Order: sequence, then C-alpha cells, then structure tokens
Amino acid sequence: ASALDGKSALLATVFCAKDSIYASAGQYLHIDHSGAETSDINAAALREKIRRDLRDMASRQGLVRQTQSRPHYYEHERAWVLLESLEPPTSLMLFGAGYDAEPLVQMATVLGWRVSLADHRLPYARRERFPSAERVWLAPSGQWPAGLQLAPGSAALVMSHNYLQDQAMLRTLLRQPL
Repeated sequence: ASALDGKSALLATVFCAKDSIYASAGQYLHIDHSGAETSDINAAALREKIRRDLRDMASRQGLVRQTQSRPHYYEHERAWVLLESLEPPTSLMLFGAGYDAEPLVQMATVLGWRVSLADHRLPYARRERFPSAERVWLAPSGQWPAGLQLAPGSAALVMSHNYLQDQAMLRTLLRQPL
C-alpha cells in the first residue's frame, strides 16, 4: 500500500512454509518509508532475519529507484519468503503536447508511470486528448505551469519543438530534483 501513495516500502511475504513451526504461508513483514513496521510473523528470530535481509537488499539498491524482489529460503525455519523493495511509479512530466506526445503518454501509462503534461496551445492541452494523463496544464509559452511541483526522482521530457521555449523550460528544469 505504501508504494501506492508515492512512498517506498519493504515487504516480505511467506509463500511456502512446509512443515515449519516458525512461519505460515501468507504471513508478512512490512516496513514503510518512515521505518514503521507491521508484521504477523510470530517467530522473533525469523522476523529479525527477514528485517535484516530486507534492509540489506534496499541498501544495495542504491540510487536506482526500481522495484526489486527475490525469493529467499530460511533453512532453519524451513520457510520460503519473497523479499520485495517497492518503489512508487515513476512520474513523467511532458512539456509539449503535440501529436508525438500522444503515443508517448500511452506507452508511459502502459509501463505504469504517472504522466502529466503542459502546453501553451489550447487546442493541444486538452484532457480529452490525453485521457490516461493524471493532469494536463495549459501554461504560457516557456513558463512553468502554476502549481506544478515535481517529486524527487521524477522524469521530464521537453518536446514543444520550439527552441526558445524549450531552452527556457530546460533552465527551470535544471533546478529540479529529477
């Protein structure tokens, strides 16, 4: 659930615990972005091993923001556990809503990305042209859309195909946490 509200999370789910007295299939351990933990795994030693392995997996992930998962077998506990590092979907902001933006928005949406776009042309910056976009802004030429805030790790694509307008937007984007 944390990945859905724009925050990362760690999740471990027991998926096989044949003849185990320490775990049952379906049990989980969840660590949200703030470090708060919820779990229904009763065996403290197993819970600690899983916690350590989840944090280790997340630390090796480094600066790359992507969902990772791997099964892990805890031999003593006779349990297979799926360890997952969950990241929120990538946010993509397009500056330019020409005809070449339509297939791009569709492809990014298929990938599960959250897409928004802005354009200065009223006939182009219309919600009905981009039904899968989260937001469509009509903004003055070369100006930052009012109220737009990009989350750290977002991606941006400048494609108005107007050199001066794109240059102005790039200057602003250089100050963003992309």
